Amino acid sequence: MRERVRRVRRGVGIASGGGVYLMVCVILLIAATYTQANLLFWSFGLMIGGLLVSSAVAAITLSRLSVTRMPTGHAAAGEAVTLRYELENRSVLPVFGVVITELGAAAPGRPRLRDRLLRRPDRHDGAGAGTVAPLGWVLHVGARHATTAAALYWPQARGVLELDRIELSSTFPFGILRKRAVFSQPDRVPVFPTLHRLPAALVRDATARVGEGERRRDRPGLGDEFYGLRDHRPGDPIRAVHWKRSAQLGRLVTRETVQAAPNRLRLGLDLRGADAATPQGGLDGAAAYEAAISLAASIVCEAHLAGCEVGLRIEGAALPGTDPAAGPGPVEVLPERGSVQRTRLLDLLSALPPCPFLEAGDEGAATAATGGRDHLPTLWVRWRCSAGRGAGAGAGAIRELCGSDLARLTRGEAAGSTPPASSDAGRSQGKRAEPGVAA
Repeated sequence: MRERVRRVRRGVGIASGGGVYLMVCVILLIAATYTQANLLFWSFGLMIGGLLVSSAVAAITLSRLSVTRMPTGHAAAGEAVTLRYELENRSVLPVFGVVITELGAAAPGRPRLRDRLLRRPDRHDGAGAGTVAPLGWVLHVGARHATTAAALYWPQARGVLELDRIELSSTFPFGILRKRAVFSQPDRVPVFPTLHRLPAALVRDATARVGEGERRRDRPGLGDEFYGLRDHRPGDPIRAVHWKRSAQLGRLVTRETVQAAPNRLRLGLDLRGADAATPQGGLDGAAAYEAAISLAASIVCEAHLAGCEVGLRIEGAALPGTDPAAGPGPVEVLPERGSVQRTRLLDLLSALPPCPFLEAGDEGAATAATGGRDHLPTLWVRWRCSAGRGAGAGAGAIRELCGSDLARLTRGEAAGSTPPASSDAGRSQGKRAEPGVAA
């Protein structure tokens, strides 16, 4: 539900060019007084007139202008997200040159002008937040009209992007005075882990090794096997008509086929014993921790694009809102299919806490994780890179990867734990696309 927008502050100040303007006015006044030149007096009068006009415009500009941030579904770390706004001008006068800035998304302190103009995406602060605030611009808002605007933002880490204050500012007409109005509209945008393109064989082989193949469902649908006959309905394809039976009955009869269930994949994420101070696989502990989460999120997207039912089991991480005394117990989401399931799993991964710093002697268990409720083999992604990991490692595992394998997989190279591809695995391969967050 969209939060109510309320105005919290209004003000007028000297713009960046206003100081130079006032300095020139003082210089002209001194020169005109010393030389008694009429041209300098006329110039000084014109500049004072410009200042008065700017003051009059500042008194009415933005007074009847409101802004509403439109809902933003989600974002992904390292990818640009577009924040959209709706501006409504209820005044009888138009408004020009409106700059929109998200104050709640910036780190403490105002960013430099160069960074605000260039919106450098490499500087960030905290989970899901960037140092450079989103910046949008609207050339013109007509009298008693509404318009939309957009601002780009680059979240650099997974988590939740906290948005609150929206600043509207304008230096029209001469850039001397800066008028500003601040509105409050709290909002939360989930930021998914960084998503990467992975080899198609990773998900294809994992689903093929499950051994179920294209499972049947005892109900009509799109498949190859015969299910039954029914009366023809408007819109049924002509090629589905059973002509022989239709001739016998004297009416059109349509052939139905059995619905083929999609392949199923359970993904496991084992974060037990994660320590930011312990290197793993050539990465420091915190980087390996985030790489494992990013790898799991990328596999979820690849499985979704391949049309698989995908589930997730997380071990060794306490999610926000759970009882700390209960410990980081396992969390499991049963396999389902569709964009809603993909978003649910990515939300779960984005809510995982940062990599902890463990005390000595508190490394946690490193044994193989247990299987799921229906004993479906699991594709495990682990923080700890164990020696000799591979196919069949762990209870019920069909493959085992760790965070350090992400770099090789994104280059299209097979990880050290990759088993040979099955000869009949190609049946489950669907059309691949970018594993982005858009449905």
